[in-house]
Amino acid sequence: MKSDNQKYHFAVFGDIHGRVALMYTLAFLWENESGIKLSGILQVGDMGAFPNPLKVFKNRQT
Repeated sequence: MKSDNQKYHFAVFGDIHGRVALMYTLAFLWENESGIKLSGILQVGDMGAFPNPLKVFKNRQT
């Protein structure tokens, strides 16, 4: 069996609730501060829930 000595580094985020740009920004900043290149990002939990804006405005009584 071939041995793989390459190291992999992952950023792990949970429950970002639609803040995708912030997740990528924080991962980028971490790479710059640490000098370590990330192999990937693992996002666990809630990615985001976005209501249909047309339905929200339709149901709103003003």
